[in-house]
Formats: sequence, structure tokens, C-alpha cells
Amino acid sequence: MAAFRENPRRMILIGLVILVLICLVGVLIFRIFTAGDEVAGGPTPPPATTEATTEPTATPLPAEDTPTPTRVLSDKTPTVAAEAEETATPTPTAAKPTPTPTKKALATAAPVVSGGAAAQPGEIKNLLKNGDFEAGFDQRGVALEWELFRNDGFQAIYTNETFPYIESGSNAQRVTIIGATQFNRYAGIYQQVEVVPGQVYTLTLHGQIRSAVGDINQSSFGYRMQYAVSQTGLKNWANVPEAEWVELPWDEQPINASVTKFYSYTTTIEPAAAKITLFVRGWNKWPDQSEGQYTFDSFSLVGPSTAAAPLQTSAGEVGAGETTSTGTTSATPTTGDAMIDKGLPTTGADDDHHLMQDGRFWGGLLILLLLAAGAVYRARWGY
Repeated sequence: MAAFRENPRRMILIGLVILVLICLVGVLIFRIFTAGDEVAGGPTPPPATTEATTEPTATPLPAEDTPTPTRVLSDKTPTVAAEAEETATPTPTAAKPTPTPTKKALATAAPVVSGGAAAQPGEIKNLLKNGDFEAGFDQRGVALEWELFRNDGFQAIYTNETFPYIESGSNAQRVTIIGATQFNRYAGIYQQVEVVPGQVYTLTLHGQIRSAVGDINQSSFGYRMQYAVSQTGLKNWANVPEAEWVELPWDEQPINASVTKFYSYTTTIEPAAAKITLFVRGWNKWPDQSEGQYTFDSFSLVGPSTAAAPLQTSAGEVGAGETTSTGTTSATPTTGDAMIDKGLPTTGADDDHHLMQDGRFWGGLLILLLLAAGAVYRARWGY
């Protein structure tokens, strides 16, 4: 009290400063506790308006595993299930029910799971790899992408053919059988091919046979060539039924002839499985130890290649694009989720952050006021 009586103005000033500081601290505490809620919550967005007058909301059915969305952005109007309901025969005790708008939801296609689908026809091309034998040969003398097969009782030699015994290009596959001491000696090559079941493929083979006899009349058709197509994709030639081997109508020619003829054979096949195997072999019918040379060249299996089924959405529609009635193609999402007409997301909640909501501002102001009050007290103003 004595200090107040000696200098009342000074004490009043100090009291006012303390009162202002208390108010500022109170406001600061209030803003700190309320600003976080305002920023985190943000303004409550108004409810999204729906076009109740144009299209009714589809009601999810208990039988569906996935709830039907409120409204799908599509120009298609599902009517399949509604028509099925309308064509049903009414019961004798009740009149024919009138279809309700909720029946449209029944037309949603069942989800289609991508992967594991049957192969679809793709580009038309020759499916045999290295069918022209121009890609080279391995150390066994077998053309790359091909495998050899044979039985025993003779010597089999696999080599790259030499000019002039080549039908086209600069390479061909030769299979030589020497010293056959038993009936029905075989040596050949095979390749497994992926195809589309039910499609038609054209098989074309070129080749020639040369023997030491060089005459079908003298050898009694002892040197022949055969092919077989395994519809089950077998790789063991011995498991192919004998009835499935086809004898090519190609006659033998002299082994040392300077001019020889290449024969051609073409047929069509319709595979029943996704993989087939082509076998081609030279055949020595009789026990004849003389040499027989079998040359294969320009093989082809032309038809549709396998193409993966297009990715489909959960609604059963093709994800790569959707063709409209005008013939144009519009992009369709491939994520498997249909586009739903929802309310827009709330944005800008963190943008309305003013200076008055910043705790650093109030802390700095409080420090300045404390420094000012200390300066006033130290100066001991006299009034």
C-alpha cells in the first residue's frame, strides 16, 4: 500500500499490464484448444443431392454378395432381369405384378475373374519356331527349337544340309540312317506348339528322300517319310498310336544325284487341346545297311496364335474399352470398381489457417509484453 501511495500511476500501469497479460494468456489457451478441432473437423459438407426424380435408388438384394451401388454412371439401362420377371407366368390367385424400379439392379452382370481364362485367337502366323531351319543348329546337329527322337539298331546322324539339297534359304535339316539291321527303323525331329483349340491350322511340309538304291521299285518303297500330330501334346513319339502316323507320298531319289526334286505336302488340322506336338521322321522299312538321307525344310503351321483374354471389370465388362452404339470406343476403368455418383470430398480444411490461430504468434507476443513490462519496471518512471 505504501508503494501505491507513493506512486499510484506506476502501480496502476503495472496492474493494467498484468491484466492484459492474463487476458492474452486466456485467449491463447482458448485458441490452442479450439483451433485444432476446427482444422481437423472442418466445415460439414452439405449432403449430396440425388436425382430422385430421374432414376430410383437400387435396393441391394440379399442374394447378392456385393451391394449394388446407388447409381452407376453408364448409358446402359439394365432391363434383362425386369424382362425375365415380366415374362414369368402369373399365379392364378394374383394379378401380374408390375415391375418396380428396384428390378433394374438385377441386371448387373456377375463378376468375371480375370486370369485362367481360355486362350483367345490372336495374330495369324507360323507357329513353328525355326520352321525354316535358318536359326542354326546345336552341337548334336539338331535344328534349334527342335528335339530329336529315334529307336535303336542303326546309326543316326543329324546335320545341317548342304547345297544343292535345300528347298529355300541356306539351311535345312538332314537325318541320315545307316546300317539298319532290323525292320522299321525310325529317326526324326519334333516340336511342341501352343494353339487355340477349335481353330483351323494349315500344316505345310517340304522334303526329299535320297538312298543308295534311288528307286522305289528296287527298294520296294523301303525309304519313306512320315509325320504325326499329337492332339494331346505328347513328347514321347513311341506313345503316338501307329494309326496317327501319316506316310508322305514322296519317292526316294539317287543319293548322289546332282539335281533332285523337293516335294511339298499341305493339310489342315483342328486342334482339340491347347498344346499339340508335330513329329516328322525318316523310315527305313527293311533291314538294309545302305545309307538313307532324309531332308526336312520349310515347315510351317499357320493359324491364330494364342492371345490372353482381355481384362474384365467386376461388372463383367471389357476393361480395355467399351464400344457404344455409334461405333466409337470410350475408355473404361480397369480397376474393377464401377464409377459411383458420390458427393465431392471435403477440401481446403487446412487452407483457412489464419495468423490468429498460430500458437507461435501468441507465444512471441507474450514474450514481447513480458519484456516491455520488465523494461517499465526497471526504468522506474516518475509521474
